[in-house]
Amino acid sequence: MGNMKSLEAVTLAIPSFNAATYLPRVLESVGQLTMQPKSVLVIDDGSTDDTAKIATSFSTTIKSLKVISHKINQGLGAARQTALKSCESPWLAMIDSDVCVESEWLGRLFEVAQTSKAAGVGGDLLESEAQTVADRWRARMMAQTHGGAEKAGVPLFGCNTLHSVAALNAVGGFNSRYIRAYEDIDISERLMKAGHKLVYTPTARCLHLRKDTVTSVLRAAYSWRLPRYEDSGVYDDLKTLMGKWIATFKEDFRELKMLLAESNGELSFPCLVQLFANPIQDLSVVVTRNQSMRLRGLAGIGSALILLALKQSLIPDELKAAVGSALKPFIDTLTGQIQKIALPNEDNPELTRLVTATVTPWSTILAFSPADNERMMASAKGSVI
Repeated sequence: MGNMKSLEAVTLAIPSFNAATYLPRVLESVGQLTMQPKSVLVIDDGSTDDTAKIATSFSTTIKSLKVISHKINQGLGAARQTALKSCESPWLAMIDSDVCVESEWLGRLFEVAQTSKAAGVGGDLLESEAQTVADRWRARMMAQTHGGAEKAGVPLFGCNTLHSVAALNAVGGFNSRYIRAYEDIDISERLMKAGHKLVYTPTARCLHLRKDTVTSVLRAAYSWRLPRYEDSGVYDDLKTLMGKWIATFKEDFRELKMLLAESNGELSFPCLVQLFANPIQDLSVVVTRNQSMRLRGLAGIGSALILLALKQSLIPDELKAAVGSALKPFIDTLTGQIQKIALPNEDNPELTRLVTATVTPWSTILAFSPADNERMMASAKGSVI
C-alpha cells in the first residue's frame, strides 16, 4: 500500500449483517484501492456469525478500519444511517458486504463527483456468479446497473455509491424503516426532489459475489418490491390486496412469456415459481404486520387455494413437482407464522370468495405449448432450489 494515495475527503462504509462468507474478499479489494479513503467503517448490524471478528482482523492491513456494532439487527437503512452519523469527512462512500471493488473504483467516483458537481455518484455492478439459473436470473432480472453510458438524474443503487454528507444530512439521512431494501431508492428520490444532482458512471466498477438459489433470489426480488406496496397500504385492505395480486401476476406472467419467447427460455423456471411465491409472501406480510383477524384469516385460505391453483394448472406433473419443491420454503415460513396466531373460528365467505376469484383463473392461464413446458423443465433442472 506504499504507492497508494489517500483520499482524505472520503470515508468508506460497509453495512454488514452475517457477512462472514464474503467479507474477506470484500476487504481485500478495499485494501487494494489506489485511492484509499480517510477511514473504513464496517457497520456490524447485529450479526450472529464472525462478521465483526473478520472485520477486526483486517485492521492490521487497513490501518484506518473501525468496526461499529449494533447490539441487535436493525436493518439496512439503520446501518447506513449509523455510517452517516459516524462519518467525519465531507464525502461518504458505501459498498455492500458482498461487493468487491476494482482498484480505481473510489478515485473514479470522486473524480465524477467533482467534475459533474453531483451530490451523489454510483458505479456499475457486475455479477461474478453465473453457474446456476438463479444466479443468471438475478443478473438479468435484478441488474444493478444503468448501462454503458454516464447518466444523470437516475436513482443510485446502494451497492456502490459516493454521496456528499452535507446533502444526505440536508434531506434527513437514511430511513431506518427500510430494513432489507429500498433505502437507496428512497434517499435518491429525496435528494433529487430537493434539487441535488445524481450521476451514474460505468467507469467505476465493482463485482457482486452473491450466490443464490431459486428461493433466495425470489425472496430478494420480493423485498425490492415490498416497501412500495407497504407505503401504498396494499396490506391493509382485502380488495386492495386482491388487486395487487392480479397486477403482480400479470407483470410476472409477462416476464415469463418474454423469457419463453427467447431462443431457449433458460431463465423461465424462477418466473414460473414467482407467480405462486409472491402471493404466498404477501400472506406472510399480512400475518406478521396486520392486527385485523379478518385479514389474518386470509392466510390459511389463500395458501391452500394457491396450491390448488398449482395442482389444477395445465402444466406437466414433473414441472408441478419442481414448482412445489421450490415453493416449500415459502409455505413452511407461512405455516410457521400461522401457527403462532389465533385464527377466526367462523367461516368467512367473503374471504373465500375474494381469494377464489383471484387465484382460480391462474389454473386456466397456466397452459403452455409442449416446447415451452420443455424449456421450463430444462430451466428447473438447471436451478438450485
